[in-house]
Amino acid sequence: MSSPVSRQSMNWRPLVWCACALVLLVSSARMLVGGRDCSGLSIDSINAYFYYHATSTFGEENLASGKLALRNSIIGEGDAEHPSSTTLVMVSLDTCASWPSDAVLEFSAAEAGGKTMTESTVPLSSYFSQGNRVTIPFLLYGTGCESVELKATVVGPGDARRESTAVLPFICGE
Repeated sequence: MSSPVSRQSMNWRPLVWCACALVLLVSSARMLVGGRDCSGLSIDSINAYFYYHATSTFGEENLASGKLALRNSIIGEGDAEHPSSTTLVMVSLDTCASWPSDAVLEFSAAEAGGKTMTESTVPLSSYFSQGNRVTIPFLLYGTGCESVELKATVVGPGDARRESTAVLPFICGE
C-alpha cells in the first residue's frame, strides 16, 4: 500500500504562486475585455443626422463631422437632400457588459446664444448589450438656422464623469 503524502514532504510554494497568478489574471480580465479598459464609463461618439419630414427618412451623413454645408437646411439647401427642421442625435457609449446601477447619461442641446433646446437624464441600468456599444437616441426639434451645441456626460459611481461635446453649425440666410 502506498502511504499518503504528508504536508511536510510536499512543496506548496509553486501552487501558491500559481494561485496568485490566476487571481491576478481573472481580476485583469474583468477590467480588460478585448484589450479595452472597462473600469470606467466612456462616450465613444456624438453623431447627428437630418430627419426629412416629407419623406419620413433620415440623412446618412453625420452633421457633427464638420464636413457638411448646413446652410438653409430648413428649405432643403446646403447638403440637405430635402427640407429638415428636426435632427436625430445618437450618443454612442462604450460598454463592457452592464452599467453600474446608478450610472446615467446627461444630454443637453443649446443654441449658440445659450437658449436650451433640451435637457435629458437617461438611467443606463436598463440598457444592456452583449457587444461593446450602446447608442442612446435624442430628437431635436426646430433645428436648421442656429448653431447647436451638444453635450453628453456619463455620470457613474462616486460622481465619476466623462464628457463629450459636438457642434452642429446650422445657419440660415441669403
